[in-house]
Amino acid sequence: MTEDARLTEFEGEVSTPSPPAATYAFDPTGAPCEACGDRVPRRFRDENGLVCGDCKQWRV
Repeated sequence: MTEDARLTEFEGEVSTPSPPAATYAFDPTGAPCEACGDRVPRRFRDENGLVCGDCKQWRV
């Protein structure tokens, strides 16, 4: 059986994770789709950035 490690042994190893990227964006005045350039109120995260529903590659 191994001994438990003391908490002080881990100081400096803790890092703050970066916040996750948003998967959806809404702008009531519309914002450009990063794939086709159309201004739309709803955009979804895709490999091309935030894109409209028509440009989004939906997975089923």
